Amino acid sequence: MIVRTQTTGQASANVCRFSVVMREPSIGKRLSLVRTTLPRLPFRYARQNQVLADGVVYSLPDARTLAHLAEVLSGLIDAGGKQVLEAFYSNNEFEICAGDEAVVLDADLAAALGLPENLAAGECYAGAVDEEEMNESDYYRATVEHMEIDGFFEDGKHTQIIDEFRQAEELPQTEFTSKDNAISFGLYLQAVKKDGTVVDIAVQNTERICAWLKVVG
Repeated sequence: MIVRTQTTGQASANVCRFSVVMREPSIGKRLSLVRTTLPRLPFRYARQNQVLADGVVYSLPDARTLAHLAEVLSGLIDAGGKQVLEAFYSNNEFEICAGDEAVVLDADLAAALGLPENLAAGECYAGAVDEEEMNESDYYRATVEHMEIDGFFEDGKHTQIIDEFRQAEELPQTEFTSKDNAISFGLYLQAVKKDGTVVDIAVQNTERICAWLKVVG
């Protein structure tokens, strides 16, 4: 049997968290996550205080790709309705042209893009980017909540983790079993960054996310 669950960002507090309701109690069942519809893993995660222009500080949201980061930067608008800067990405080269005011980039952002921190008004700057090195995400992690299970075995004991998979990969569909006699449980998907940090994946209010689980037994 396949159990399908879906929700929206508004209903899930803007994270990838599902409520799974089964037809029968979970005891004696073998379950596996077989399919998902999720937001892309961020290429670069949201940060505060990334761009300074004319005394105004701008923060940046999650960026899905380097091309998307260029779109986000180009979308920064000053109080007069003008672009703070224009950004372009192509063939591992990232270019930024400052607008009518000088621009100061966050030091880490400038270094990642191969650009100087201080950009003179009306001037354009280009830098070489190592796309794979700049990508901060590694893989998705799926965890079961509100039901004790035999998940991944780590450090001498079972955990609540049921699967880990990368964006372009097919799901491993690793089976897990329940220790409880539950009719429902929570499914929580997060991102694991390359530095090992586990973080939530942002889901927009109207964005719909789905998960399919196979139940055997």
